[in-house]
Amino acid sequence: MSGEVRPGDVVLLGRSASPEATGPVLVRLDRILTHVDGWARIDGHEVNQSGGVGARRQDYVLLAGLRPVPGRLGAQPESGSEPGFESGA
Repeated sequence: MSGEVRPGDVVLLGRSASPEATGPVLVRLDRILTHVDGWARIDGHEVNQSGGVGARRQDYVLLAGLRPVPGRLGAQPESGSEPGFESGA
C-alpha cells in the first residue's frame, strides 16, 4: 500500500489485510491503534454502497494490506464520536 491510512479514510479490508476478514468489506476508519511490525488494531464502521455508515467493527490488520478507496464516500462518524489516532505499546 502506498501512503499512510488515517482516521476518516475509507479502505477495502480483505484477507490480505486481516486473517479475521471473511470477505472484502469497505470500512471507514475511526481510530487506529498502532502496534509493532506493521500490524494495528483499527476501529471503524462498515460503509454501504451509497456511502452510509453500517455496523461498527474492530479488526486486527496488516496496514500494508489495506486498500484505500479513491475519494471519500462521505460516511460520517456517529454523533459524539470523533476519529482519532492513539499510539499503542
